[in-house]
Amino acid sequence: MVEFSSVRPYKMNKQKIFNCHKVESYSIGIDLNESGTLISTGSADGLVYIYDAQKSDLVKKVNTLTRSPSMDAKFATKNDRSNRLAVSFMNGQIKIVDF
Repeated sequence: MVEFSSVRPYKMNKQKIFNCHKVESYSIGIDLNESGTLISTGSADGLVYIYDAQKSDLVKKVNTLTRSPSMDAKFATKNDRSNRLAVSFMNGQIKIVDF
C-alpha cells in the first residue's frame, strides 16, 4: 500500500509505503482510526495489519484464527473500546477482535 498526492500529477510519496500485508488480487479494505494515528487493513493471509499512519511502521499483526482472506477491518467507534476491530472475511464471517 502506498500514498499518492491528491493533486495532479498524483505523485507517489516514497516515504509512505506500508509493507507486510498481502493483497493477491482481492479487494482489501482499509480504515483510519478516529484520531488519525492508526491504519488497519485486511490481508489475503487472514491476518489484520495495523500501521502507524505517520511513520508507516507496522504496529501490530492481529491473528484472527481464520484462514480465509480478511477483506476489511474497521476500528470501533468512540462509543466502544478503542482497541477493537470488526473484521469481515471472504468466507462470509464477521468477527470482533481485540488488538
